[in-house]
Amino acid sequence: MKVFTCIKNNGLSNLIQTALSGIQDLEVFDEENSSNLILTISITGEPDVLIIDEPRVNELNLTELETISNKIIFSNNTEFKAEGWSNYHTDQWEDVIKSLISTKPLAENEFAGFPFKILSGVDTPICDIFIEIKKNGVPHHLKLIKAGDKTNQEQIEHYINKGVKYAKILTEEKTQFLNSVSNDLYMQMQKGFSPDVAGQSLDTSIMMLKDIGFNSTSTQLIEGVVQTINETLDNKKDENVKIITNLLNSKASSYYKKAHMISMLAIQILKKEKWATRKHEEIITYLTLLADVTLSEPEMLFITTKEELDASNLSEEQKQTVWSHSRDAFDLIQNFKDCPIETDLLVLEHHGNKNGIGFSETLSQDLSKITIIYRVTEDFVIELLKCRKMNKDIKLHDIFGDMYKKHDKKVLHLLLDSLKACFF
Repeated sequence: MKVFTCIKNNGLSNLIQTALSGIQDLEVFDEENSSNLILTISITGEPDVLIIDEPRVNELNLTELETISNKIIFSNNTEFKAEGWSNYHTDQWEDVIKSLISTKPLAENEFAGFPFKILSGVDTPICDIFIEIKKNGVPHHLKLIKAGDKTNQEQIEHYINKGVKYAKILTEEKTQFLNSVSNDLYMQMQKGFSPDVAGQSLDTSIMMLKDIGFNSTSTQLIEGVVQTINETLDNKKDENVKIITNLLNSKASSYYKKAHMISMLAIQILKKEKWATRKHEEIITYLTLLADVTLSEPEMLFITTKEELDASNLSEEQKQTVWSHSRDAFDLIQNFKDCPIETDLLVLEHHGNKNGIGFSETLSQDLSKITIIYRVTEDFVIELLKCRKMNKDIKLHDIFGDMYKKHDKKVLHLLLDSLKACFF
């Protein structure tokens, strides 16, 4: 039996992939996006079963998939119904998968796989964890973590950065393992602001930075901060927090690409600073996600000077929004008590002015060091994104040359040296 999955909801995808693994004569193809799904179908033919979720509906022409006999779609919306599909609420995933497997007696393999990134959220695995290597085409399984031992998260990040996508467990222990991690995965499945856009943008940001030579793309801290914000915004009832939730839900991928890239690069600069701790890395991640939260148009994200604002095609009302967005974001997050201390003040001054109005022409030494790191990194990321948007080659030497001229102070040159060292 051949099963294709194309699921945006990360938690649901992880649960279903794990539940379907380790079964003989069951081929599972997990496609990361709708384009890959259509391409795979055109090459390999239609699957026996296709599983997607509601967010994929806007990306796919469902009429092209009509001839697939068994089509399953999951949604968190009880009102949603796709004609010609078997429609289920995401809460029903386990019963659906059990029913699917039971329709045809299938033998089990010795080992079952699961997405390796799940281990980032596992402190102590309940069963042995293996990785699969092949020697002369024959698979061998090496024990990575012993049941009950504490997970070495640095090791997990190392394997993720090396491109390892799946870990293995004994198939007989699959249900036990799923039960042990299901709470975290269930929360991923149920909660989150724009999880699809934010998640896909993080993946895109990583690929874009790797394309130009950046290798330190660990995302555990960023994902942890995003999850914390998710949970806080879901549970808080303050009016300002509701506004933040709605704003983050409305953001396009460019917002998250910019935020994620700044976070990843700024964290690497912080690691070179003797005064910096992991708490500072967490603060700058919050800063990148919340500083521009009141900006509604992608064009607004690239403006960092009054000259650029005056020359933009924005309306007068939009220009005023950009001019005061630092102060407006500061005001909004006053009720967001789960932010680290000082995050609101950093948001207020993130364009160089202590009152949160307008743009500073130079970066004053009176600003927080975190703010200065943010601004230098933001300028660099904006240049990268502008090149990508205009389909231009990214010429790092030229970009850095312009930045050394723009930020012409010794202390700023030292930060640029640290940023440049990420690539050369």
